[in-house]
Parts: sequence; structure tokens; C-alpha cells
Amino acid sequence: PCAATARDGVLIARFLGPDAAALRAALTAFLIPFRGAALPRVWAL
Repeated sequence: PCAATARDGVLIARFLGPDAAALRAALTAFLIPFRGAALPRVWAL
């Protein structure tokens, strides 16, 4: 599950997951299209 709030020009996104792997997958799925670019290499570790 996730939720988002926009306030004063700032986007606040909240993500929940049953474990770290699921949370990371959800966050990655959001960030790639949001950024419009690949994530930094350190995220591929």
C-alpha cells in the first residue's frame, strides 16, 4: 500500500511493505517513472 499528499508544492509519498524487498520493489516502481530516468547505480546493489 502507498499514499501520497501534496502540500505547498512538495510531494510526500508513504510506502508500506511486508518486508524490505517488497518495499524496495514498490519504491523502485514509483521512482523510475517519477524521475523519468534510471535510478543511481547504488540502488542496483
